[in-house]
Amino acid sequence: MHWFETPSELSGGANGSILRRYLEDSLDLIGRGVMAQTVAFGALVLFVVGLHSLVRDAEFPGRLLSDLAGLSGALVAVWFWLSGALAAIPLVLADDDGSLAGYSNQVLLSLDPLDRLGQTFGALATVPRGLLVLAVSILAVRTRFLARWVGYVGLAVAVVSLGAVVVAPFSLVGPLAFMVWILLVSAFLLVRAVQDRRRAVAVRPTESVLGGQWHREAAP
Repeated sequence: MHWFETPSELSGGANGSILRRYLEDSLDLIGRGVMAQTVAFGALVLFVVGLHSLVRDAEFPGRLLSDLAGLSGALVAVWFWLSGALAAIPLVLADDDGSLAGYSNQVLLSLDPLDRLGQTFGALATVPRGLLVLAVSILAVRTRFLARWVGYVGLAVAVVSLGAVVVAPFSLVGPLAFMVWILLVSAFLLVRAVQDRRRAVAVRPTESVLGGQWHREAAP
C-alpha cells in the first residue's frame, strides 16, 4: 500500500493537507490491508518452512536448490513483513479517534522516503519470488516430489516473476501468478496427504487375539 500514489500531488508537488485527509479517510481500509498482510505473512512462513522440508528431503544428499528455495522464501517473507510494517505507520501515528492532528503536514510528507523504500523493496522482491518458484519447480520435474505438471506450471510462473525485472507488464502479473502458484502447490499437497491417509487406513492391519496369540489381518 503506497500512500503517495494518491491524489496528494498538486501542481507537481506533494500537498500535505490532501495527504492528511486521504490517510484519515482511509485508516479503516489501511487497517484491513495490514490485517490481510499479517495473515498472508503467517501463512507464507508456514508454507515456506513446510515446503523447504519437502524440498530438502527430495534433493538429499544435495542442498543447492533446497538452500536456494529456503533463502529465497525467507527474503519473500521479509518483504511481506516490511510491506505490512510500512503500511501500518499511519495506524500507529493516528489518535484513537482516527485523527493525525498531532503531526504537521511536513511530518506526514517526510514519510515519503519510507514509502519509496517499501516500493523499491517490493520491486526487488520479484527476484527471490522467482528464484523460490524456480528452485522448487526444477526439483519437482527432476524428482517428482510434486507432480511434474505442477513443476512445469511453476517454471512458467518463475519466468514471469523473473521477467518482471526487465518486462514491465510482467510486474503486474508476477505477484498474482506467485499467489496462484502457492495455492496450487498447497492444494496439491493437501489432496496428496488426504489420499495417502486414506490408503494407509485401507491397508492398516487389525489385531485380534486367537488362541493366546496375536494375529494380523488386513482391514476390509
